[in-house]
Amino acid sequence: MSQAERKKYREQHSAGGETSINLQLFNLLCQQKQYDEIGIQKALGYHDNERQFGPIKNHLLRSVLSFLRANNAHFNVRNEIRQQLDYVDICLHRGLREEALRCYNKALKLSNEAQQYAYLADLKSYEVRLFYENLSNAQLGFENLIAGGEDVIRHLQSELEARAYMYQIIAITSGPLPRAEQIAAIEKIIEDCSLTQPGGEASTFGTEVSALEFYQRLYEVKGEFDKVFEYAQKIQDCWERNPKFISIRAGGYLTQLVNYNEGCITYGDQEMARIALERLHSFKSPVKRLMERAKSYYLLNCLGYFIQFGLYEEAREFLSEKEQIIWSIRKQMYHHTAGTLMYRVILLYYWLGAYDKLEKWMDSMVLQEKFHPSQAHVVNCLLLRCLISLDEEDYGFSPYLIRQYDKQVNRLSEGKEAQKAIVKALSTFAQKRQLDKAVIIELQAKLKEFDYRKEMYSMSLFDINYWIEAQLTNADLKSLPKYTLKTSQDHL
Repeated sequence: MSQAERKKYREQHSAGGETSINLQLFNLLCQQKQYDEIGIQKALGYHDNERQFGPIKNHLLRSVLSFLRANNAHFNVRNEIRQQLDYVDICLHRGLREEALRCYNKALKLSNEAQQYAYLADLKSYEVRLFYENLSNAQLGFENLIAGGEDVIRHLQSELEARAYMYQIIAITSGPLPRAEQIAAIEKIIEDCSLTQPGGEASTFGTEVSALEFYQRLYEVKGEFDKVFEYAQKIQDCWERNPKFISIRAGGYLTQLVNYNEGCITYGDQEMARIALERLHSFKSPVKRLMERAKSYYLLNCLGYFIQFGLYEEAREFLSEKEQIIWSIRKQMYHHTAGTLMYRVILLYYWLGAYDKLEKWMDSMVLQEKFHPSQAHVVNCLLLRCLISLDEEDYGFSPYLIRQYDKQVNRLSEGKEAQKAIVKALSTFAQKRQLDKAVIIELQAKLKEFDYRKEMYSMSLFDINYWIEAQLTNADLKSLPKYTLKTSQDHL
């Protein structure tokens, strides 16, 4: 609960200046940073066996949930629909038939506007009951009561199918499957889904967005970023054509803003990426949890923006101001997102030459399993450690470090051949205790053969080709132009 919610709860549950046992427990819980039930029991005098503490906890839980339900109705349409349905039941039980009909019509209107087909299906049963109570249109017959019911069930089934397939795709792309297998699995889903069949119908806002997201995620895995951007733009257009759903489905809209922003960044259009960042930054919601998510993803996308377009001085200022905030929010994000966030910070500190700060973030990401960094991120972190040793002219860096890097490379599901070539070159540098340009040129040719640059770009990873070019041309690593699959001019 927020500070404002806690204050309001206390005000609503204080009477005559006396503090109930319920409110005493609430205040004790608010004071604790970590839950200590024994300490609370002692403070309340419930530490002996004569009095039970469980019922007190359950009563407070129901009280807090009732409070949150009552105070969340103004921005949660489903909560408001459920509330109206409760009113219908209460009014019918009390014989307030006209009031029951008004509440029913309000719930019906809300459900239709928000396309909440689960509630529309429930409302059909209320329609039958109200007809029986002689409250519906007298011109209708019983046979007309099922009118529209088939459409509601069809829409509901379609949305459930779309949601189930979307969760399946998310599970596939978040798992350890090689990219080729992920592509095959997603293509099979698209082939099986009725929404994506020839003549298939995406008849609701939710199914229309989901059908587009299927293809967006497919092209993300394929690394076809022009297509990713194309579908991100289509989904964004879909939201903008249906502005009422932006507030009704604020969580889904926030996810789309993040995906659209990532699409603009990855595709390489700097102006559109900056505009999308501003749109994400200005996202507003009365839901504290959504605002925290928006803040986290804004920081994540800013880091990606700086990396993609080589904006290192902006990144230096940004990290100087936001590093402590980023360090704290990493524990609040989904584990795979936290891993990506930390990797982007690591990559920026490498480009900035801030190796001391890089080590702090690298140790935190790799050593703490709770962040679940991807195997590719772990491999690239070890590669960066090796390159830092070379940059500091520590050519005899520990053979243990190379063995550790090689061991992690063996766990990769793809890109292993190119990484093996890098391991071999690094081992040669360590043995000779110097950089050998002939070895560097040979490595460059090998990586080109494996299409390593496109591989690293598609996975948003560090591309050692920049380091190779800097060594061969005696250039500053930061000054090298970044590689993109397409340019803004191609897009235009």
